Amino acid sequence: MTDYKISEDTINKQYLAVLDKAWSILQRGNDNYGNSVGKLPVLTSDLGIYTACEVRMSDKINRLWHLLNGGQDSVDDSVEDSLYDLANYCLLWIVIRMWCNERKEQEVPSDFLLGAVEKLFDGLRKIGVADVYLEAYQKETGQTFSIDLAKNPSKYEILSELKTLTFYAEVQDKAIWFKNVIMTELNLMLEHWRAWNGDSNQNMDKRIKICEVVSHHIFTILVLINDPYHKGSGLIE
Repeated sequence: MTDYKISEDTINKQYLAVLDKAWSILQRGNDNYGNSVGKLPVLTSDLGIYTACEVRMSDKINRLWHLLNGGQDSVDDSVEDSLYDLANYCLLWIVIRMWCNERKEQEVPSDFLLGAVEKLFDGLRKIGVADVYLEAYQKETGQTFSIDLAKNPSKYEILSELKTLTFYAEVQDKAIWFKNVIMTELNLMLEHWRAWNGDSNQNMDKRIKICEVVSHHIFTILVLINDPYHKGSGLIE
């Protein structure tokens, strides 16, 4: 394995660049679709705004499963593209759900939606990369990180399952390693989402938490995907 050292400054710059790109994608999408994510679906207005957002999230999860299991890409929507979209939808869902809990209006104004999501991005910038993935990546690649992980804690409690994942094992093929990482993240999201079914405040709080965690983890995965150490692995080309 290669002793490839990533500095704290480099990893932080990469993380902020990923967040900037995600924010740009979200703004552009909101402009192009006329804030459709904040409105009731035109054909199924009884579906509810946050439920409609969940359908969009489900589409992205299915898209990732398709690509990661060898499906053909005929719509120019890569693994990386779908990860950005899913993370953004997680953040949008948080804002939409909180809006629906507090107000009777059936539409989330565009200014409010973007302003609230921007605050979530600000929070993610302060948190920094998810150290659980840095630790796993270091073990897999044999890289040396000049980052004191003990001084770089995540704001959100890491799900205990992540500490025993198989992707901690050494895998020579980087594409396989990232496939395992992403598939595990998606499966954990679905497992907990289904367990916290129902509209109770407690379940909604837990779903908000899982959206926070998943978006944070996906943005960290995107940092590692773009690490020069394994560019050309075949996963995102």
